[in-house]
Amino acid sequence: MSKHKDKTAAVTETTKAVAAEANAAIAATTESAVEAAKKADSIVDEVFDTVTVWAAKGLSAAKRGLEASARWLDARAKVVGELATKLQA
Repeated sequence: MSKHKDKTAAVTETTKAVAAEANAAIAATTESAVEAAKKADSIVDEVFDTVTVWAAKGLSAAKRGLEASARWLDARAKVVGELATKLQA
């Protein structure tokens, strides 16, 4: 009986050791997954912020271009208006 108890005790200790290692591995994997998710979130935030800045710069450039076009068209309209006035006279 003592041999059986010794074997049972050894198996129990081995099982406990394996379970402890498995739990530690699961905990480490879970922590790694959480860190990876946080890193992915920060990457997504960085990409979103970068695209937002690019969009703001693009809209600003488009606004300046439209303002320049409006000034040019206004000047051409004045010239055409003056010409029309001269032709009517």
